[in-house]
Amino acid sequence: MTESSRSAKIEAEDALRAARKAKEDWTEKLSADEPPLIKSFRSRLSRRKDVHQILDPWYMDFNTSDKNPGKPNAQQSDAEKGHNNHLHITTREPKIL
Repeated sequence: MTESSRSAKIEAEDALRAARKAKEDWTEKLSADEPPLIKSFRSRLSRRKDVHQILDPWYMDFNTSDKNPGKPNAQQSDAEKGHNNHLHITTREPKIL
């Protein structure tokens, strides 16, 4: 391995560590700033079989039935930015087209 490839590898590893740390810091801040009422409301909604999605300023869960927790809303994608100030709930209701 050449010196430049070693250096590039070290830089890539450092960048990856920094990105992981930034994500951890963001998640901690998000959790600390989230109102307890919203957290409780989201938890109750996610257990309902008729609720399919819960998107809000703190977390984005595009499939509540997959049993994976929602991902932190990092305000990166258009969907995340679009839900920076409101709660969006998608339900499964066969009577609604």
